[in-house]
Amino acid sequence: MATTLNLVGAAAAATAIVGATALRLSFAPGDELAEDRRAEPLLVEELALQAKYKFEVIDLPVPSSSSSEPMKVHTKYYYPTTESPKGVIVYLHGLNSHSGRITEFYNRSLRDGWIAGMMDFRGFGRSCGRHGYIESIETLAEDAVAFVQATKAKFPDLKLFVLGTSMGGLTLLHATLKMPPGLVESYIFHAPPVEISKNVLPPKIVELVGRVLLSLAPKLPLLKPHSAHSNSPSQEALVHHSKLVDPNFYQGRLRIGTAYAMLNASLAIGDKLHEITVPHMLIHGTADRVCDIAGSERFFATSGATDKQFVRIPDGQHNLLQEEEKYWHFYLDTIAEYIQARI
Repeated sequence: MATTLNLVGAAAAATAIVGATALRLSFAPGDELAEDRRAEPLLVEELALQAKYKFEVIDLPVPSSSSSEPMKVHTKYYYPTTESPKGVIVYLHGLNSHSGRITEFYNRSLRDGWIAGMMDFRGFGRSCGRHGYIESIETLAEDAVAFVQATKAKFPDLKLFVLGTSMGGLTLLHATLKMPPGLVESYIFHAPPVEISKNVLPPKIVELVGRVLLSLAPKLPLLKPHSAHSNSPSQEALVHHSKLVDPNFYQGRLRIGTAYAMLNASLAIGDKLHEITVPHMLIHGTADRVCDIAGSERFFATSGATDKQFVRIPDGQHNLLQEEEKYWHFYLDTIAEYIQARI
């Protein structure tokens, strides 16, 4: 009997070791090249934009956490038809998305005479990294600072504005604390997750399992994504279809490391809001079910900036650019008027 129990115990231990090893090999931390995503075709809207405006694609070299060789972050600039651009506006995308999905914003900026710059964060779009995986928001913030520095060096005589939406807004909050002074004229934060809505937080048991697996397999896709809460019911089907036909939109479950990178960054920035003294505008829909507007209210009240604005969009959902026309028109007009007043 004892021998049988010992054999069963040994078999169970061996199975656990094999399983843990398999998890580690498949979902361990570290950078990846992601050349498959770089080769994906552009969206129809991106092709139309490229047919209308001059553009430039530049691979930004960034440090790797697991190799001595630098990794590639995909960046791009679109140029307006005017010979005298008003300035430059850089866009930082949200979670699971990429820089090619907001062509309405680029079209408006280019028509108004602005150079539009954009980057795909590591793990998203055409940049390096496992699709949908974030090791640290601090790393993304450092990449954002590097892109802003490269952009200012490229256009030294033009005023530079930076817009970050959702995760891009959270990254931008952290980036402002690292940014050398004098580079950016003003910042625009759209629905930064200073406070994550309870609608998208996982059950406690899932959170506990995630914490156990975090160090072993941070790239493991485990948590239900927030996508279902990003838009109003009238727009959900249309937005969902746009994601299905976009190979560079991450459609899987939220990876464990990504979830904790977001949560840790949200908690960390909450203690540093008073240190944010840069000029900025904050935009948030009052019906946002992903990033609670209470977090933005706290940010606006606490930040150390003297030049700041808070625009609340009544009944606006999280993903304002894919809502009814009245919402995204108001959103684009708000940004256009803000940057125009500062040139």
